[in-house]
Amino acid sequence: MTHLNSSKIQLIRCNFLSTELQDALLCGECSHENFVKYEEYAVKNYRTVHPLVHGIRTYGTAAYGMTTVGLGANDAYFEFGPHVWDIAAANVIVTEAGGVVKDTAGGPVDIMSRRFLAASTTELAEELVKNIQQYTLPRDDE
Repeated sequence: MTHLNSSKIQLIRCNFLSTELQDALLCGECSHENFVKYEEYAVKNYRTVHPLVHGIRTYGTAAYGMTTVGLGANDAYFEFGPHVWDIAAANVIVTEAGGVVKDTAGGPVDIMSRRFLAASTTELAEELVKNIQQYTLPRDDE
């Protein structure tokens, strides 16, 4: 069971947490290193997704950005490039709070792949997957 201070974290599913992209508050990151190497993909993904969602937030850290989905502060998060140590704990927090964590292609999460998507609902995750261009980065276990 995941806790924030002494309170159990449970994903809040209220009217403001949507299963549709148009109502979703999205969180995403793009590190400088990955932006330089994969600029074409990163820009295309944000240009594609931005008009489809209510808004996009960025915090500068994969761990915090992903955790905000588990806390109910954002509806979804995706990123290409974070390392396993950036998201391992956030993965547990989101899933234990009732959210879903997947590979950006929609399959089961592979924490070594450096491609992650977290969402408050499976439906929202599936909608986001349909609109993200996939690309591969060097794995953390290679």
